[in-house]
Amino acid sequence: QAAKLRIQESKFFLKGLIGKSIPDEFELTGEFPQSNIRLNKVDVTNLIENSPRLKQLKAASSVFENKIKLEKNLVNPGLTLSAGMNQDPGIRNYTIGVSIPLPIWNQREGEISQAAANLREVEATYEQQSLLLKRDVNAAFQRYLIAKEQVMTFEESLLDQAESVLKVVEAAYRFGERGILEYLDAQRTQRVVRKDYLSARLDYIVSIMEMEQLLGSKIME
Repeated sequence: QAAKLRIQESKFFLKGLIGKSIPDEFELTGEFPQSNIRLNKVDVTNLIENSPRLKQLKAASSVFENKIKLEKNLVNPGLTLSAGMNQDPGIRNYTIGVSIPLPIWNQREGEISQAAANLREVEATYEQQSLLLKRDVNAAFQRYLIAKEQVMTFEESLLDQAESVLKVVEAAYRFGERGILEYLDAQRTQRVVRKDYLSARLDYIVSIMEMEQLLGSKIME
């Protein structure tokens, strides 16, 4: 009953995320991903630089760098050439001029300082976010390794052992060689092992999904 309640709560949550495009009553189908997904820590770490959050901060940094260049160029926009012709009776004069703006009063120091301050703030935020992202990804990767090891242990030995013990005890019980309590205990043990296995599978999948969410990249097929 508790499991059914959690399923219903999850459906309500999903409907709240998607909105009216999903009907009131719906069912979800799918399969657990394979338990043999091999992730390389170096490859996962290399994806950090391409995470959406860090890419956004990189773009902001580039904007402020260009802003500083623009403001500096506006301080001295460069030379201006001019040409003209004056014509009097019998005399034609050509003139060529060069103007050099001297921004004595407006050095745009305020604009340059503000852009530089914004750039420093973005760069500091980038470094902080990069460290936090590496920490969270490494933690999720460690959870993935632990859960994967647990899943493999269940699949390679514990599940078969619990099932074999149950079959032996069940057969012995039917022939009157074992009591009902032993049979019920074997059933309970098999259910506990199965439950722990599914819990490990869930931890395994969630750890990979956490890395995907942090990195903004698909790493689980």
